[in-house]
Amino acid sequence: MKNTRLKQNAITIAISAVLGLMGSSAIYAEEVKETDAKDIEKIQIIGSHLKGSALETSAPVQTISRADLEKIGSPSIVEMTQKLSISSGIQGNSNQYGSNGTEGTSNINLRGLGAGRTLVLINGKRHTFNPYAIVDQQMLYVNTQDIPSMAVKRVDMLKEGAAAIYGSDAIAGVVNFTTRGDFEGLEVKADYKNLQDSDGDYGLGLIFGLGNDDTHWVTSVSYDKTNTISTADKDWAVQDYATNPQGGWSSIGNPPSIFNAAWLGDDSQPKYLLDPGCELLGGTSAGLCRLQYTPFSALNDGDTHLKVFSELNHDFKNDVNLHVEVLYSETEVPTTYGSPSYPPQKLVDFSDRYVPTYHPAWQDLVASNPEFASAPHPSLNRVAYIGRTVGVTGPSSEGGLDYKTYRIAADLEGKFDNGYNWETGFAYSNSKLDYRSNPDTLIVPLKNALLGYGGDNCDMDAGVPGANGCLFFNPFSNGIETSASNGATNPNYKAELANTQEVLDYVSGTRTSQKETELLVLDGLLSGDLDIELDGGIVEFAVGAQYRYETFSNEVNDLGNLAINPCPELGATDCANPTGVFHFRSGELNQDSSQSIYALFSELALPVTDDLKMQIALRYEDYGGDVGDTLDPKVSAQYTINDNFSLRGSASTTFRGPTLNQLEGSNTTLSYVGAPAAFKAVDTQGNGALAPESAVALNFGVIGEFWGDRLFATVDFWSFDLSDPIIVENYNAVLAAAVAGKQPYVDQVQWTEPGNANTVERIETKIINGADVKTSGIDVQLRLNVTDYWTLDMNGTYTAEYKVAGDDLSEAFDAAGFLNNTNSNRPIPKYKATMINSFDFDNHNVSLSAYYVSDYKDERDSLFTTNTRGQVIDSQVQLDLSYNYIFNEDLTKVNLTVSNLTDEEPPFARLDLNYDPFTHNPLGRTFKISVVHKFGE
Repeated sequence: MKNTRLKQNAITIAISAVLGLMGSSAIYAEEVKETDAKDIEKIQIIGSHLKGSALETSAPVQTISRADLEKIGSPSIVEMTQKLSISSGIQGNSNQYGSNGTEGTSNINLRGLGAGRTLVLINGKRHTFNPYAIVDQQMLYVNTQDIPSMAVKRVDMLKEGAAAIYGSDAIAGVVNFTTRGDFEGLEVKADYKNLQDSDGDYGLGLIFGLGNDDTHWVTSVSYDKTNTISTADKDWAVQDYATNPQGGWSSIGNPPSIFNAAWLGDDSQPKYLLDPGCELLGGTSAGLCRLQYTPFSALNDGDTHLKVFSELNHDFKNDVNLHVEVLYSETEVPTTYGSPSYPPQKLVDFSDRYVPTYHPAWQDLVASNPEFASAPHPSLNRVAYIGRTVGVTGPSSEGGLDYKTYRIAADLEGKFDNGYNWETGFAYSNSKLDYRSNPDTLIVPLKNALLGYGGDNCDMDAGVPGANGCLFFNPFSNGIETSASNGATNPNYKAELANTQEVLDYVSGTRTSQKETELLVLDGLLSGDLDIELDGGIVEFAVGAQYRYETFSNEVNDLGNLAINPCPELGATDCANPTGVFHFRSGELNQDSSQSIYALFSELALPVTDDLKMQIALRYEDYGGDVGDTLDPKVSAQYTINDNFSLRGSASTTFRGPTLNQLEGSNTTLSYVGAPAAFKAVDTQGNGALAPESAVALNFGVIGEFWGDRLFATVDFWSFDLSDPIIVENYNAVLAAAVAGKQPYVDQVQWTEPGNANTVERIETKIINGADVKTSGIDVQLRLNVTDYWTLDMNGTYTAEYKVAGDDLSEAFDAAGFLNNTNSNRPIPKYKATMINSFDFDNHNVSLSAYYVSDYKDERDSLFTTNTRGQVIDSQVQLDLSYNYIFNEDLTKVNLTVSNLTDEEPPFARLDLNYDPFTHNPLGRTFKISVVHKFGE
């Protein structure tokens, strides 16, 4: 549907903001110095297309310079973003429970609104999306791991909506990475980080630059490697069932739980008989034989990053300047460690997953345990069980990811004879992912092997189970010699009943895919001074146009392609429920989609008086088709009260269009469903009828500067009213609605016993325009030069509310201060703060940093009726200590950093790994040494 919207309420708010409160601007405190404004170079700053001084912007911007990062130990971009007070719910830990397919990548999530709602720029230009979406949100985002840290000069973060300036995706704000285009000489860097229970992380980098008055060429190369950290090596990460039933315990294990068919005629009989080896070999008999799968996983899967960035800047001496940049980034996660195998969707299956009574392992089990004789179905002579193919024996299943990203961008800018500035440019970026999922069990081969007809060399036509090259698959513990879970030896082990590697390979397969995104941006800009002078100076303008072309594709191998193998049997195409050949994951369809987006934009800077400055912007974007178009205004202002105080304010509407993966295609995630206490397949379907989401963004602030330039402080109130957010239906809520008999949700659930949530097999969720969201809070920023040697920096954010309106699936709720495990939001602690004390003595610098995250609550109240541990996730203060020494005529720098000085464990949470990977760090105390040497000036 057409979606043109110039909201009257937004205009009213904008006018009220200008008349009622005029704001002033400040970039990070270190940039506000006692400097004559006339001496400040006119530069283009974040939040505007106009070239004005850094003191003449009403936007709330936080800047982190390279020097800032060096003082605190040169943290990686992932580490930097995790510690930002303005960002919550970061995707950056390389394990499947904190990443779920996005291992090796990272992002920035301003205000906790979602990483796709923060626009990330490199030198002011867009970069393509990462081709693998955040699965539970189906949200594409810019992978900040693509950005080479050796090349970064500073990071500017605009903390308000900016769609009127930059277009779609800038709902929560904008983050711009500026590179070291003026570097000269050769600089090399090496660092090593020592981590407990790991071989450590290390990095190598260099940057080379040369030039003259007209031309500069700068190239940087970096290589970084992190090593695997096993979950089993951290005591806190592996907890028993009584301590944390949600700590990686699945009700579908191996050894299995055997369905007792006698229960069908006599419900006084036990419904399930647990395999005799269950507890001995590491399972837990809590109703069913449960497997703890997390010891087979990793807290960090280990990855490598190779990045190359090169830029050329040339001045043609006729007011024409050229900028060209090229980027290459490769990220490899060689092994993603997961559960030894994955559970079937159907718990009890007498059709495709059963043991015949002639199976030698079953006959041995009954001989040793006569009570199991009642288990077979009396008329079918079949034994059904709840279990997976591989469990306590291990080893971990293994997948992998390999990203390759390319980017080229160029700008040509100049000035007409009338003084107007012109600029034209383009940016093209492409990201490819080769994805190899962890192996999954094949439905029909497993059925064959349970019947004694397993193996690639089996002659099924001979009709003799376990002969003529045919093999039995044994799901019971009498084929397990030792347990990898607890090291126990099985006294009931029979070597002749053990599964061979041949039969294990026969019953499993791997889905691979290649995902790719592309982005082409063409833009042009005209700016300058108008022949209009107000009391405060000349009116400036900017007008421009932009064209964006986006693509998204997904190509799946034959085994996982529903167009080729929609049914359990390879090659069959006539099944009623086309979910593919695997008994856990669904197959996918290939996708190849594209869209064009056109934009026109304009901007005015109005120096109303010497004390009152205003900025007005307007942007029109057209997505075409059913998505439609949008028109968004922005009004901001600054008002200087006196030498010590000023005010700033802004009001705007912002928007974000649906991404191509949200409009088409399908995806299957591995999600923990509460009712059966097991991971289930959740299939998410694209929706071509999605409308853009929109928001009204407000920011009002006070800036103070005292004692010359010794104390600088800002306090800002911010709010976002988000309408029609693009979300994925919550699978637990869909299941609850289906249990209650509500349509269309009943049709979105597959289960063995309709209406019984414990028998759910798989759930379909849809991407929709969801319930409205209102979030607001306060930012505080302070910089104090306590003495000539001691500087104190503090940034803090208080999220007062994050209210989500009610809809068909849930009542209204406030996500602020909660874990948000049951909805589409990330954890949102109410308070986050950073404090850095920096001490400079000649060539020495010592920095003591404190990072605070407040406590927050797990909203799943039903989990805590008897065991309340983890109902509140504790607050944490992490202390980091850095020492820097500069010597050799300032050419050599050495840094020693101890992160997590007091070796704090991450606060306990009732999640798979016993902590919240979106908020806290699992590494413990680390020691890092970094050496930088520059050759020449």
